Amino acid sequence: MTGKIFYSNKPGAQPDTENPIVLNKLTYQKGEIVRFSGEVTQNFYGIDYQLLIFNEDNQIIDSIDGYFDDDSKYTNDFEITNNLPNGKYFVKLVYGIPSTVAQTSFEVSDINNSDSDNTFDSILKNLREFWIKAITFLYA
Repeated sequence: MTGKIFYSNKPGAQPDTENPIVLNKLTYQKGEIVRFSGEVTQNFYGIDYQLLIFNEDNQIIDSIDGYFDDDSKYTNDFEITNNLPNGKYFVKLVYGIPSTVAQTSFEVSDINNSDSDNTFDSILKNLREFWIKAITFLYA
């Protein structure tokens, strides 16, 4: 029997790879898939890892177990279910002995960032057209 003890308030050894956790984007809506992928240094190929997902209250909500492939890479998907509340979530990649820890975060929101950007652009465009018409009317 083997096990790992992970105490989140103590810093673990930092990864040799600058950014071993890559996300496909930073903000998600319900029903979307978060894709975690990355690569660690070559000497970790074939060893096991855990992706631990925490909420803002530092409570673990899910964990994903896996093994680095022959190129020391990994890819895992996590579905944003309807019962997952909006907010910020933290992901920790834990691997090796002593444990190496990498961290990143993502957000769950009802607002799609690209839609909000388009809405903001639309408002600016309409305001600009309004002011052009108003100035043209005043000086005509």
